[in-house]
Amino acid sequence: MPQTDYVLKDGRTLVISRAKKEDAAEMLAFLSFVGKETDFLLNDGTIRLTLEQEEAFLEQSAQNPLGGIFTGRIEGELVCSFGLTSQSRDRVKHNVTIGLTVLKKCWGLGIGSAIFQYALAFARETGVLKNMWLDVRADNERAIALYQKFGFAQIGRRKNALFVNGIYYDEILMEVEL
Repeated sequence: MPQTDYVLKDGRTLVISRAKKEDAAEMLAFLSFVGKETDFLLNDGTIRLTLEQEEAFLEQSAQNPLGGIFTGRIEGELVCSFGLTSQSRDRVKHNVTIGLTVLKKCWGLGIGSAIFQYALAFARETGVLKNMWLDVRADNERAIALYQKFGFAQIGRRKNALFVNGIYYDEILMEVEL
């Protein structure tokens, strides 16, 4: 799917496109920063990839017709990223998992909705993908409401799946049929 523009609630434009190898350094810095902004992410800000590894990962991701890594920018600034992870094995390649993050200063602008509009359109356009899955911390009510807005329904729950700052949290599994 090509680059797509979305007008946000504040009138600015979010530009979503595939991440490129050239984005690697910026992506590493972004992921380190957002991982420290909220405890809702699996990423705690610790980045274990080298620049070369991230470049190779993004280059490979850009070739994946059933998924990949995508970025969202406002006025050139990287404000969100999301990944669509599909499997290569025939028996499960019709499923894709989405994971996303948005800079905290940009929460409430409609970026999450733009991400899901893009991701669901991308997945449907493949003609192969049938289900989109995601995992979310059970107490992340804002995220759950967003996912439900786009048709995701709870299909399971992992008890004590996440351990953050000395506390165990359940994780909800959600899916939408494409």
